[in-house]
Amino acid sequence: MVCLWHNQLLLMPFMWSGRRGGAYAIVSRSRDGDRIAAILRFFGIGTVRGSSTRGGTTVLRQILSMTKTGESSFFITPDGPTGPPFKVKEGAAFMAYRPDIPLYCMSVAYTRSQMLGSWDGFLVPMPFSKAYFVCSPPLYPGGVKDYSVRLKEIERGLSIVNEVAMALSMSKVRLQDAEVILEQRFLENRCEEPSPFSGAEDQNRRQDT
Repeated sequence: MVCLWHNQLLLMPFMWSGRRGGAYAIVSRSRDGDRIAAILRFFGIGTVRGSSTRGGTTVLRQILSMTKTGESSFFITPDGPTGPPFKVKEGAAFMAYRPDIPLYCMSVAYTRSQMLGSWDGFLVPMPFSKAYFVCSPPLYPGGVKDYSVRLKEIERGLSIVNEVAMALSMSKVRLQDAEVILEQRFLENRCEEPSPFSGAEDQNRRQDT
């Protein structure tokens, strides 16, 4: 299972395109969801239609059925489809129920981007800008029964990959050092420590004009 914030969806299909194995994304039953589903199909990514407010039970049944084989990967936006932004909902913690299935947190940051006026502050890269993709080590929140602990682990993981991606996009860390820093940050995941990227603005509030 792969988690990412809703405002970073635009270029995420490039992370899977051409890879082996089935990949699916949970997409809401809305007009925006229809457009997103069409784009994902172009990249060979299937969809499971539903959300926390519409078709949630059907989505869960489909996922439970597909994860039995262990051959499918799922992309979810734990703050979608309507927010609040950057807050992990209980559905994500519930889907990460199996202790033997890893969860990955992903983020993308751009050297220059435009933030749209949508509820999530959707990010669109500017022409000729660079994109930096960051993925966490495998996490296993399903080994914890307490939903609130799972939620905290997923949210903290997303925060860490976002920090590293932002640091890369702002040239605050070298690409060859990012993996080591990422591992260190996840070792500190259970401790409330200040970010090593002092002065870096949060990507979710940054807008280039």
